Amino acid sequence: MNANDKLKKWINHNYLTQGDRRMITDKTKWNDNDYYGDNFKEIMYDKITEGIDLTKGELKELVFDYQFEELEGDRGRWSITTQSIIELRDKCFAIDWEKGATEMQENEFYNQPYEVKKVEKMVPVTEWIPVKQDS
Repeated sequence: MNANDKLKKWINHNYLTQGDRRMITDKTKWNDNDYYGDNFKEIMYDKITEGIDLTKGELKELVFDYQFEELEGDRGRWSITTQSIIELRDKCFAIDWEKGATEMQENEFYNQPYEVKKVEKMVPVTEWIPVKQDS
C-alpha cells in the first residue's frame, strides 16, 4: 500500500465514520453521476441521518418516486398542505410540502425530511341505536 492509498483510506474512513455510526455510501463519490444514480436511496438516507440538507430536486424525487403514503391537510386557494411518507432502510421519513392546487401552481418544498413512526390509535365512536321495545 503506497502513500496515496493510505491517504485515500484515511480520508474515506473519516468521511464515512461519525462516532460509532457509519455512512453507507462514499461521500467522496456523491458528485459522480453514475454513483449518485446507482445509490440514490442510500445517499438520501445518509444525508437525512447526518443532517445534510436535501436539494429541492432530491426532495421532489423522493416524494414522486419513493413515497408510499400521502396525507393531504389544509386546502388553500393555491396549494394543499401535504405530507409524504417514504421508507429508506427500514426507517420512515416524512416530507411536508405544498402541492399546487391548480395546474398553474408549482409544488413547493420548504422543509427537510424527518424520521417518523406509525402509531395506531383507537378512537371511540358514539352511535345512537334504537331501543328494542317489548310489547
